[in-house]
Amino acid sequence: NFRLAVNTNNQSFFFFIQVIICLISTQMKPSLTVFAVINTLGVVQGILTGIALLSITSGNQRSNRILGLFLILLSFTVFDFVMYDTRLFLILPHLYGFANPVIFLLGPLFYFYARSLTNPEFSWKKKDLWHYLPFILFLYSVYQSIFRVLI
Repeated sequence: NFRLAVNTNNQSFFFFIQVIICLISTQMKPSLTVFAVINTLGVVQGILTGIALLSITSGNQRSNRILGLFLILLSFTVFDFVMYDTRLFLILPHLYGFANPVIFLLGPLFYFYARSLTNPEFSWKKKDLWHYLPFILFLYSVYQSIFRVLI
């Protein structure tokens, strides 16, 4: 019983819709490019290097752990761009945008990494949690329905 009111001729409207569907169906298929392969190799290298840094038990462990976590999270962000570039999100739509909140963690982690390198007595303090406020606010704004159920 729903009718779409169109001011133009119905034939031209349906032709326009068919053209749009044709463009979407031909251009919106997942594709693999050289750029995507190089980025995917970088993602794998970043994750493996991050895991290696997290597992090192000698030297400046705090700096190594912060850098390892930074590399892993940065790799997730790059993989999110690879999913967009290759249109892989059409096959795995639930994974698209999973790294959006992670972007807000990269700045504080890099800052704390620099602090841990320049200050040997660096330790986490309660006031350092303010650096993660943008991440928390982004999570809250995006996932309000989850927080409504929990609260």
